[in-house]
Amino acid sequence: MDELTRWQQLVLDSGAEVTVNLDPVIFKDNAVTAVPTIIHEKDGEFVASVSGISNIDFLKGKTGKLGTAGPTKEVVERSLLDMIEEGVKNLDFEQMKKDALNNYWPRQRQEFEVFPTVKKRATHTIDPTVIIPQDIVTPEGVVVAKKGKVNPLDVIPFGQKLIVFDASVPWQRDFARHEYENTEPGINPILITTNVYGDGWDTFKDAAQHYGEKARLYMIQPGMSERFGIEAVPSIVTADRKVFIINEYPEANYANKAMQWLIKQPRLRLR
Repeated sequence: MDELTRWQQLVLDSGAEVTVNLDPVIFKDNAVTAVPTIIHEKDGEFVASVSGISNIDFLKGKTGKLGTAGPTKEVVERSLLDMIEEGVKNLDFEQMKKDALNNYWPRQRQEFEVFPTVKKRATHTIDPTVIIPQDIVTPEGVVVAKKGKVNPLDVIPFGQKLIVFDASVPWQRDFARHEYENTEPGINPILITTNVYGDGWDTFKDAAQHYGEKARLYMIQPGMSERFGIEAVPSIVTADRKVFIINEYPEANYANKAMQWLIKQPRLRLR
């Protein structure tokens, strides 16, 4: 790269309209083994070539391979293509796959957003209303959104129940399953963890065991906590027609809630 940069600087300093590129494909496709070599192409098709001359005017009106017409030097540098091909042959793809899997979660953990554990029962809301400063119009003149206040919940109802919790904490896993299994009909429950345990992958391998065969576990995404007002875990995010509703549950409150649910079940007997 240093050599290529040097040549590009020479071109700039000289004021010439010449492009300097590093392109081993041209050498390979045209079997260039000596320099200088001039190759004339038109519309991507070969016209003529000659070695030993650097004056491009020499090829005007000529066609075919014209051989050597002056002093040359052998190309001694190894082709980048050969070096890449050799490198690929020596790669251990299975080991690379294992390394990628083993290194993924350690890198991810450094970027995890840390959420405190809920200390007391609380409920708060988020109003998603935005203000549009001027009408949004397509090039065809169709008004997509009018100037003023717009609440996305007026346009698309939020038929989901976001169960946000720390999967590395046993009681929060129990909480998540309880909330998942006791979701109202017509509402789509979504399990979202803020943390992982074991090697990271264990968190998701164990999802069926902890949350049920049909359950799917997702990792919280950047910006989600700000969008839905998640300040501590575990939290449940739902919505009415105007606002998102965030319910926070401490461990003691969850235990009472689960116990009340068990008592209401007609076929269960507590000892």
